[in-house]
Amino acid sequence: EFRFSSAKMIQDLARYGIHQNKTYDVVFPKELDSKYYPGFIAGVISGDGCIDIKKNRKGSTLRCTIAGNLDLVQNIHSILAKEIGVNTDKKLFKYEHTAQLYRLELNQTETIALYNWLQKNGISLMERKNKMIEEFLNERVKIPA
Repeated sequence: EFRFSSAKMIQDLARYGIHQNKTYDVVFPKELDSKYYPGFIAGVISGDGCIDIKKNRKGSTLRCTIAGNLDLVQNIHSILAKEIGVNTDKKLFKYEHTAQLYRLELNQTETIALYNWLQKNGISLMERKNKMIEEFLNERVKIPA
């Protein structure tokens, strides 16, 4: 955790959109060229997303959750529908503890498609999240001896 006590440093960072609780007010940049979508979305997932492996009796399921305000999540949903085939009817969920936070939940097929799309564009998630996906995929393709 980083803390800044310098008022000037805090003001300088704020000029570049770096501040506390960014999750609630980051909007999708309307002028962003589509070639930067993979990098932007990877940044959102790395900062405010979750890669999760759910284990049950039948095995494991890979999922991705993307959190943010409604504008951000709707725009990402729209892009992922076009780029990787995320279901356009997929419901956005509102977090109960806050009036402003929503999430988009990707199933296993969509999460793998997202990972492949990012890789195809030369983009990675943060190392820990990438590693989780890669280990899951490697485990799935192991051939029993």
